[in-house]
Amino acid sequence: MRSFFRSSLILGLCCLTLLPTACVSQRLPRQEDSPKPRPLPTRTPEPAPRPFTLPASTQQLLPNGMRITHLLRRHVPLVTIHVVVEAGSLLDEPGLTGQALLTAEMLQRGTESKSAATFTRLLDATGGKLRVKVEPDATMFTVTVPQAQVTVATQLLAEMLQRPLLSPADLVDACEDQKNHLRAMLDDPDWVADEALRVAVFGGHPYGRALSLRAIDATMRRDIRRFYQSWYRPNRTHLVVVGNVPANEIFRQTRVLFGTWRVRGANGQKQMGGVVKMPKNLRLWLVDMPLEQAYLRWGTGTPSRRQSYAPGVDALNFILGGDFTSRLNQKIRDDAGLAYGAYSQIDLFRDFGYFSARTNTRAETTRRTLDLLLSVVRGLRRSPPGYAEVVTAQRYLSGAYPLRFETNLALAEEVGVLRLNQLSEDSIAGYRARVRRVTSDDLGKLAKLYLPNGGGHLVVVGDKRRVFRQLAGFGAITVIPRASLIR
Repeated sequence: MRSFFRSSLILGLCCLTLLPTACVSQRLPRQEDSPKPRPLPTRTPEPAPRPFTLPASTQQLLPNGMRITHLLRRHVPLVTIHVVVEAGSLLDEPGLTGQALLTAEMLQRGTESKSAATFTRLLDATGGKLRVKVEPDATMFTVTVPQAQVTVATQLLAEMLQRPLLSPADLVDACEDQKNHLRAMLDDPDWVADEALRVAVFGGHPYGRALSLRAIDATMRRDIRRFYQSWYRPNRTHLVVVGNVPANEIFRQTRVLFGTWRVRGANGQKQMGGVVKMPKNLRLWLVDMPLEQAYLRWGTGTPSRRQSYAPGVDALNFILGGDFTSRLNQKIRDDAGLAYGAYSQIDLFRDFGYFSARTNTRAETTRRTLDLLLSVVRGLRRSPPGYAEVVTAQRYLSGAYPLRFETNLALAEEVGVLRLNQLSEDSIAGYRARVRRVTSDDLGKLAKLYLPNGGGHLVVVGDKRRVFRQLAGFGAITVIPRASLIR
């Protein structure tokens, strides 16, 4: 009996030992029965860019020469009224830098029939806020209001432009405000670097004039009135209206409100500045400022807005430093870890423009950062962008372009630029198609045009004791006293 149980126990253990193997052998499929691997999915074609259609514009020329442009947009019950007057800082008289800025400031301080407080209160009641911007080529006045307040807002703008008060007491206040603003900006190293670069690039050209305390103090009421009468004229004014309001209503209002605007005084004489010449060799400018970091700028003059191929220039800037993935940011920030970011931008005006690259770094790494910055700029000239860089720039610029005009304000400002520079609306409507046609050869030619071989201006704002020796080898160094930028 015992031998029987022993034999049974041994037989059972053997069965248990073989059971998992048997189960596994039944569960695993044979090799010839294994499913064949499926092919990897093919890449789906890239979707076409979202269609972008510029609202149809209607234009009208008043008998006094004022130009009106209307663009209908129904998706929001807001209307933007944008006035562009060809009266920018380029027209400041010698020794009176700030005429354009102070004139624009004075226009906001009341009219012949309304005090500054009354004018501001009435404008606030429309739900809008007046934005004023003074640039070299023009002065812009902009307000966005609900549709129901368009008439009131247009009436206020018309009165401000045609019948400003220009009182002596308001001029004193405006001058003090501007001087206090200048003194405050002198403590901002970014502003100091940008201002020093602009002055260096344009030199004696009117685009390079710097607003100064001395010029503000020298400006009298008669200077403001002379500037206003010389340049604030209907035939130098463009009105752009964008929003949910019929064109016939806008044209009727503008004929009534601006049709009686007449020219006063003699025509102003534009000061011709000549040609902006770029140095063949790099010129270095140092602004001494007690800082832990050095603020670096490189810049060079470029052709004007009307002479520039905008899509190609935008693509070139995108690749150099216009995006987080740009060459400048990759080399200086990602690869070397010398700065939080490095960027480039291009500023185009009616007569000239300038290309700039910028970053800031610890004072101790000034030279290393400068060497990298210049090598990237010059490298783009020597090595045109490759296919991948061009495609990336095209996709971004083309895809993001409609976002630039999401608001009525943005569209009105862009159309104002077109009117000011006598450009057609195809500059907007055909932009994306032209971007997609940009080639590596195109960008190579633009790089040779916009990026000089070894020339340009280099501005360093930082502690002279810590950065001066690092600048050896760049050539002669011109030290600019910081206070001289606003004297």
